[in-house]
Amino acid sequence: MKKFLRDEMFGMPRWVWGILLFTLCMQYILSARLELSFDEAYYWLWAKNLQLSYYDHPPMVALLIAASTSVFGNAEWAVRFFSPLMQCGAALLLAKAVQDFGGDKKAQIMAALFLPVTILGYVLFITTPDTPLMFFATLMLFTLARFYKTQNRNWWLAIGAAGGLALLSKYTAIMLFAGVFIWLVSSPRRRNEFRQLKLWAGLLLSAIIFSPVLIWNLQNGGASFFKQAGRFDFLSVWTRFMLDDFLAGQVILITPLLLALVVYATVLQFKKMRTGESRAVLLCALALPTILIIGLLSCLRKVEANWALISLPPLIVMTALSASEKWPEMKNFTRVAFASGGALVACMLLYLFIPFSHSYVNVDISQRLSGHRRVADNLAKFAEKSNACLVVTADYATNALMAYYLHGRYDVVQITQSERYTSWQRPDMKDCFGRNVLAVSQIKHANAENEFRAALGNLEQLAVLRRAHRGVYVQDYNLFEAKLALVP
Repeated sequence: MKKFLRDEMFGMPRWVWGILLFTLCMQYILSARLELSFDEAYYWLWAKNLQLSYYDHPPMVALLIAASTSVFGNAEWAVRFFSPLMQCGAALLLAKAVQDFGGDKKAQIMAALFLPVTILGYVLFITTPDTPLMFFATLMLFTLARFYKTQNRNWWLAIGAAGGLALLSKYTAIMLFAGVFIWLVSSPRRRNEFRQLKLWAGLLLSAIIFSPVLIWNLQNGGASFFKQAGRFDFLSVWTRFMLDDFLAGQVILITPLLLALVVYATVLQFKKMRTGESRAVLLCALALPTILIIGLLSCLRKVEANWALISLPPLIVMTALSASEKWPEMKNFTRVAFASGGALVACMLLYLFIPFSHSYVNVDISQRLSGHRRVADNLAKFAEKSNACLVVTADYATNALMAYYLHGRYDVVQITQSERYTSWQRPDMKDCFGRNVLAVSQIKHANAENEFRAALGNLEQLAVLRRAHRGVYVQDYNLFEAKLALVP
């Protein structure tokens, strides 16, 4: 079995498996050491209130968190349990996809080790919809590579299933289907696939897997679809600074030389695509439309660096194939790029594990994952002293974090944005009529106090709760007390 896994299935030596295992262990250690981000706490709330879908995203991330926390409890590492496993699985699938696309052992190794030598590879333990999206997008690429190699049309069913699971993770997975469509229509021979029943059966399977999201949106007036469509506001004013911010995020996450290697490899594959090479057409069709759309969108509004993740699996495959095919002229730069990425990862791990002063608040991701428990503990002391019935918030980020870190002690309710909690079973504020209620908000949320007054009546400010990371100030929260004299 070991020989099969090493030599036949993935074609990788033992030291590659060792690096993958090291990465997996580091991710689990970071998962246990670092607190949840507000997004993760928000998705943890989803897992406690399972629905067919949600206002922000499809339900896959909630299903994964519900599965892991039902077994392991509500610790941070339990919330993140599946993320490291999915990333490790994606690395193996990328290696196998490269093999099916005709890559040699060097190409397979480069594909497997790409994520472990990037900053991104050690950030993906954070559980968001991008975590399952990345895995299922890679799984879809793997099944496409199988079809490319074998020409066995039974693989259309697996392609459809993987695509449906990717759609059940995040809506941007629709770009995978667009890429396959572009590939199929690019030549008369491939257009014949549209006459094959198994292709349509695979598409039907995707629709069935995605159907809970369709049902939820039909029941709620398309709320989630309209929210996500609102992100694509192409009437906004162009600004270079938001594009610069997006590009800087890619440089940091992928590391500079590896990103340069990706760009060069993409250019090489694009040239092959123009000659009609089937493999290059498929890989470029899966990656480039997403990059172009998100690049344009980043000129008009703030775009998070993770939005382009869906294009990363085909980009990794293109990079591995191109570097291997042009190894004599690219080997020095490729080795330096991978080594420099590994060196930057080592520096990041030292920064996280050795108690340096974390004074670089604006660029230090770990400050986003620290100090929330202490804020919640201090809030709980005030709540106990006040004999408070409930904690209320005015934004979903504060609501999620306080709900997670006060879990089992106090109920937490957001008094705004009720559309986020459609069909949830939530504490009824009417039960607290005439009793004390604590209200907490980020200081930067300027309108929170007015929103609290409208819902709670008169307020008295109790304190300012400070969130810090290794002694460095990060964020302040206003804490108010009110006697619930109104019926919301």
